[in-house]
Amino acid sequence: MIDEELLQKLAILARIKVQPQDVPARLADFQGILDCISELNSIQIPDDFQFAHTHSNITREDIIAQASPDTVGRIISAFPDSVDTHLSVPKVL
Repeated sequence: MIDEELLQKLAILARIKVQPQDVPARLADFQGILDCISELNSIQIPDDFQFAHTHSNITREDIIAQASPDTVGRIISAFPDSVDTHLSVPKVL
């Protein structure tokens, strides 16, 4: 159960201002959310239940590709300042 005091504490934590005339409506909103969560928590799921999705962490090996000399040349020519293959960019800090 949520009361006005808890609502005000939550509003402070969330850095929102709850107008006095909005308190009853916000209390009802929060109570509705808590009721939904309570209903979800009451659902009994068997230990051997198989969910429809079985996601797994898919990884791939990195492949290093060499850029063609033409591509490297175009990149270097696009920079205003470069020495050999070292590119210079303006400071941003």
